[in-house]
Amino acid sequence: MSQIWRLLPLIATLTIGPVRARVVINEILYHAPGDLHDLQFVELRNTSNQAVDVSGWKFSKGIEFEFPVASQIPAEGYVVVCQNRKRFELFYDSIPVGEFKGNLKHSGERLELRNAQGEVVDSLRYDDRAPWPRAADGFSATLERISANVAGNLPNNWTGSPLSADPLRPGGSAGKPNSVDLADLPPVVSRVESLPGSPGPLEPVKVEADVTSEAGVRSVELLYRVATVGSESSEKSVPMVRVANNRFRGTIPGQPLMSLVRFRISATDTTELTRFYPAPSEPRPAISLFVHTNLAPDRVPWVFLIQTDGGARRREPGARAPRSFGRPPEKEPPVQGHSAVVWVEPGGNPPKVLDFVTIADRPAGWKVHFHKDRPLNGMTTISLIFEENERFVLAEPLAFELYRKAGNAACLTDFVRVWNNGRPVGYQLLIEQPNKAFLHRNGLPTDGNLYKLLWYENGLAKQHEKKTNPHTGHEDLEKLVANLGRTQSAEQWDLIRREFNVEQVINYFAVNSLLSYWDGFFNDYFTYHDIGGTGKWEMYPWDQDKTFGFHDGIAPDKTFYQLPLTYGAEGDVPPGWTQPRPPRNFWEGGSAWWRPGGWFSKPLLANPQLRPHYLARIRELLETTFTEERLFPILDEYRSRLQDEVAYRAGLHGEKPERAQARFDRNIASIKDNITQRRKWLLAQREIRSAGAFDRTKLR
Repeated sequence: MSQIWRLLPLIATLTIGPVRARVVINEILYHAPGDLHDLQFVELRNTSNQAVDVSGWKFSKGIEFEFPVASQIPAEGYVVVCQNRKRFELFYDSIPVGEFKGNLKHSGERLELRNAQGEVVDSLRYDDRAPWPRAADGFSATLERISANVAGNLPNNWTGSPLSADPLRPGGSAGKPNSVDLADLPPVVSRVESLPGSPGPLEPVKVEADVTSEAGVRSVELLYRVATVGSESSEKSVPMVRVANNRFRGTIPGQPLMSLVRFRISATDTTELTRFYPAPSEPRPAISLFVHTNLAPDRVPWVFLIQTDGGARRREPGARAPRSFGRPPEKEPPVQGHSAVVWVEPGGNPPKVLDFVTIADRPAGWKVHFHKDRPLNGMTTISLIFEENERFVLAEPLAFELYRKAGNAACLTDFVRVWNNGRPVGYQLLIEQPNKAFLHRNGLPTDGNLYKLLWYENGLAKQHEKKTNPHTGHEDLEKLVANLGRTQSAEQWDLIRREFNVEQVINYFAVNSLLSYWDGFFNDYFTYHDIGGTGKWEMYPWDQDKTFGFHDGIAPDKTFYQLPLTYGAEGDVPPGWTQPRPPRNFWEGGSAWWRPGGWFSKPLLANPQLRPHYLARIRELLETTFTEERLFPILDEYRSRLQDEVAYRAGLHGEKPERAQARFDRNIASIKDNITQRRKWLLAQREIRSAGAFDRTKLR
C-alpha cells in the first residue's frame, strides 16, 4: 500500500546509501512563526531497541548543549533540547531535557552531535532555500527527518511537518514520532521545467522532470487542476513517460484564456513509496501557470486577481464596501491561501504569477497577502484601493513621496489596472502595508515592536495594535508614555533624545504640518521600537488620502491650508474655543478637522527644546522640498500616466471620457492650489519667519 508523504523538490540527484546509526537528529524547529524567536528545539531519536547512554554527549556546532551524567534515550524513544523551556511547554506536551545556548540561524547552519569520546554521531547543514523545505522557515512547519537509515545531511531526507491550522502556532511533533517515518527514501524529483512557461489559450504545456530512485521508478504522474472565477477543478492525472535516462515528460492539455493551471508531480518507486513535488506542506504546493495572450501594459502595471474560493464579493467596478469601526484586529492569513495574483509590468515582460496568496475584501478594494519568500517587488502585503473621491487616489501617493523626499521611510505606491475574477475594475492605487518586509526594505531591523494606531479604540494598549512580536505585551510603549508624562522641559528633552530618532520624528510631524494633515498627529501612523539595535522609536505615515487640504466638512471647491502650527501639541484647542480646558476629544471640539494631540505629538511638539527644531525643519522643507518646482512635475507625471486609465475607467462606468478627464484635472488643480496656498500661509507665520536654521547636530 502506498505511503504518501511530503518533501521539498530537489534540484540535483544525490546518491543515497544507508547509514546505520542508533541516535540521529530527528526534528528541528529553527524558525517558529509569530516572531517566537526563542521557540527553537532539536529532537534526537534512538532507533535501536535498547536504551542509549548519552552522558557527556554534546552539540559541537549550531548550538551549545552537553547532556548531563546519567542521561539516557529510551529504546525507540526521543529526547528534546530547547532554547526556552517555558516557551516550549506552551506549545508542546513533551518535557525537554534541557535548554541549549545560542540560536539556530534562520538562514541555515551546521548542526553536529558528538558522543562522549568526541566522535561525530550525526550532522547536517540545513538551509532555508530549496532543496530544503521552505515550510520550515517561519511558515509553522518543523524540519522532520524521513528515514533514520539514510544520511541526515541529504536535503531529500527531510520534509516540512504538516502546516499548523493557526499560522501563528508552530507545528511539528516534538518528543513524538514524525508525521513520516520510512525505512528508505522514495524517488527524488528534480529539474522540473514547463514549456511554455506562459502558455497561450488552448496551448498544451509540456512538463519535464528528473526522477531517480535506488529501488527503481515504477510510475510518474503529472497532476493538475484548473482554477477559474470562484472555483477550481478536481485534480486530473496525466502519465509521464521516460524520454531519456531519468528524464520524464507529460503534457497538460491546452486551457481557456485567463485560466490558472496548478500542477505537481507524483513519483512512486517499486516498493510503493511516493513523493510529491512540490510537497503538500509547502507554502505553494503546486507550480502555477497563467494562460493569457496580448498582455501589453503601456504606462501602468496590470493586476489580475483570481479568487478560486469565491470568498470575496465580486463588486461592481468602483463600488465601495461598507466600513466597520471598532472591528477586531485582522487575523493572520493562512500559509496556503486559495487565491492568486498575476502581475504584468509594462515593457513586455512575462507575467509574474504569485499563487496560494490570500486576498481579503476591504473598503474600496482588496488587501493581498503574499508569501514572505516570494514578495511582490519586496512587498509582502499590499492594498488595492479606489476611494470614493478620486482626489484621494492622487493625494496619497504624493504624500508618501513627500515623506521620502524629507528623508523618512514611507510606503511604496503605484497605479495599476485591475481585473477581479476576470472582470475589469479600472485603475486602482496600490499601497504597501508597513510590516517586517517594509522594515527590511528600508534597512531597519525586523525584530523590534511595530504598532499600528487605531483611532476608534480607547486606551494606550488598545489603540496600538501590535503587528510584530504579538506574543509580547505593550510594556515598552507604556513605559515610554509614562516617562513622557512625568517629565518636562530639559529633563523631557533628554528623554526624547534618548528614546526617539529625533530627526526622523521631527520629519514625520513637519511633513504632516505641510500636508495640513489634521488626522496624522494622533492617528494614521505606525510607530516602531528598535528594541534590539538603537533602542529608538520612529514613526511612519499611513492612510494619507485626506491630505493636501481636504477634510470631511470642506466644500467641494475649497482646500484647507490653515492648520495651525500649534496643532497636535499639548494645549492646542479648536478655533473659537473659549473653555478653560481643551476638548477631551474631537467630537467635543466642534470642528470637522480638529483633533486632540496624540500620545507622542502632545508632549513632543510642546517641548520647548524640541519645538524650535520642529519649526526650523518646516521652514527648511518649505524652501527645499515643499515647493511648486518639486511637486508640480510629479502631479503632471501622474496625469500623463493615468490619462488613458481615466478614459478606460470612465468607459466601465458608462461615463464620457472627457467628463472624467475634466474632473481628474480639477483634482490635480486643487492639490496644486493647496500646495501654493499652504506654502504662502506658512511662510507668513511669525514662528516660521523667525525660525533659525535646522541644525541636526543639536538633536543628538
